[in-house]
Amino acid sequence: MLDEGLRDALLHHPELRSVLSKIDPEEQPCRYAAFLASVIEKSLLQETDPLERLNLCNRLIDILAGTNENAHLGKHRLVFAEKSVLSEITPIHYAQQGLPRPATPIVESSLFTGSPHEPQLIQELQAEMKSADAVDILISFIKWSGLRLLIPAFEDLLTRNIPVRVITTSYMGASDSTAVEWLAKMPNIEVRVSYDTDRTRLHAKIN
Repeated sequence: MLDEGLRDALLHHPELRSVLSKIDPEEQPCRYAAFLASVIEKSLLQETDPLERLNLCNRLIDILAGTNENAHLGKHRLVFAEKSVLSEITPIHYAQQGLPRPATPIVESSLFTGSPHEPQLIQELQAEMKSADAVDILISFIKWSGLRLLIPAFEDLLTRNIPVRVITTSYMGASDSTAVEWLAKMPNIEVRVSYDTDRTRLHAKIN
């Protein structure tokens, strides 16, 4: 993003050719937000007082909520508390206390290499499914060897009446029919299989 610092750096190096491009109006909110996030993070890193960090965030929110059309943003003002991250909501009478938490946040992209010293994909899926209120799976083929590891998680979803949607394909004929049939027989699971091998080459893993 062209900010004043980058502009001045470019002006000081006329021997270099700079190529700038326009931002599509539809991309502006995302691009500007990502840029501001990096600037805000730098400022928060320089501030060591936790309360002042929170106050800085709230001052920024106040600015954004300063107009009538954005007044609703004021509800996002942070509240100072010893524990300030909501990590679980369950009914008071819920039998299981303390749901398992995945090691990799779902809001961030993660690379699973299979290393024994890193989080395992199967364990992360099991943990995510344990607290899910709906499950959507997009995968190019389904093998029984993989499905059997998740059967307890799928059975738990059935017990809790959690809806599951599965989209898969006939890619290379790699799916095991027994695995697809097992899923299709579950009353809470909806399975769709794409047989279009001429126009599409869907090779998604897990979504």
